[in-house]
Amino acid sequence: FPGVQGGVEKHCEYLYMNFPKDIQVTVFRRKSYIHQNVTYSNIRFIDLPSTKIKGIEALVHSFLCSLVCIIKRPDIVHIHNIGPGFFVPLLRLFNLKVVLTYHSANYEHKKWGWLAKHFLKLSEKIALIFSNKIIFVNNFQLKKYRKSIQNKSIYIPNGVSNFTRVDSIEYLTKLGVEPGKYILSVGRITPEKASARRKILQPHPLGVCILRTDWFPNASKVLYPGTCHRIAPLNEQTDTTGNIFSFIRI
Repeated sequence: FPGVQGGVEKHCEYLYMNFPKDIQVTVFRRKSYIHQNVTYSNIRFIDLPSTKIKGIEALVHSFLCSLVCIIKRPDIVHIHNIGPGFFVPLLRLFNLKVVLTYHSANYEHKKWGWLAKHFLKLSEKIALIFSNKIIFVNNFQLKKYRKSIQNKSIYIPNGVSNFTRVDSIEYLTKLGVEPGKYILSVGRITPEKASARRKILQPHPLGVCILRTDWFPNASKVLYPGTCHRIAPLNEQTDTTGNIFSFIRI
């Protein structure tokens, strides 16, 4: 960050910008992705090179970041996600304290091949075992692990920053929903997301969906601006609303 699209990137941007000003933060970035420079009073950037070879780009960069941390010896090393977690034992070997934020199980993402997925699973095990503390943004993910991992973990969900409350219901009326009687979901509709555990039909990179609560449990209707889709009754397809996006056609 700034100006880099991605969930983890935005997470870091808003997290570190809102740290108390007396806490100095150093953020490592990959040079090839930096297109603009913005200064922050409490944030310093270190831009490091990396290869462009898919699958090892992040690994090489994480290794270089670890070496810099060993030299500069920060009070805390904050690692985001399980891939860079492979180097947690190296950091701990030099008596550095490590906090891991577990964003998602990257090995579930379809873009990775067999070797990369197995490496990410290995990195996950290493990171969870050797990190001093772990932050999970997903409580379901946290509960999957054994008690010893949960005991040193905390659940902190992602939030929304700088939003303005809108009292007008004109747009809701246009969509045919009532205030307080709908569920709003905004995000990428991809199989690895919790709301899409089954195969998605005609996946789209971004979905904005409003579900009327009075359509449950017998049927569900999904509304997009300008279009309307009715899908099969839930009890014929799945017994939980968590899988609802699996049957959306965009």
